Amino acid sequence: MRWGKGNPAVKLGTLVTMLERKVGTKKLPEGSIVFATTNLGAEGVGDIIPPHARNRMSVVTMRKSDATEWIDYGINNNFHPSVLGFVREFPQVMQGFEDVKNPELTTRTSTTPSINAPPLLPHAHWKLRVIGFTNVST
Repeated sequence: MRWGKGNPAVKLGTLVTMLERKVGTKKLPEGSIVFATTNLGAEGVGDIIPPHARNRMSVVTMRKSDATEWIDYGINNNFHPSVLGFVREFPQVMQGFEDVKNPELTTRTSTTPSINAPPLLPHAHWKLRVIGFTNVST
């Protein structure tokens, strides 16, 4: 779930799990780590972390893999060869939005098609934040 896009009521409900480490009346096992993901605010896609929640969590921007590293991971984890071949042929699918200098020239919705645009791969340009929640009791 992309937590930042969630319905406000769902966000409030899940904060109990994230901050108090319990679901309903059941406590999570000792040492449990609760995390969520969301898009970067700079992407302008409406992911919002309410201030009262944000000041009680740790926000970490994850490093993205390059194509070679991702393919190596895929080989070692039995990814389908056609997916690995696609990434090898079109390594730019591993780029984030901030890596593209002229995004209007490389998108499928552009009126000026680009020879460098790969076939459409849903969610290929998503970059996620991992939000780690910590207990702030004193």
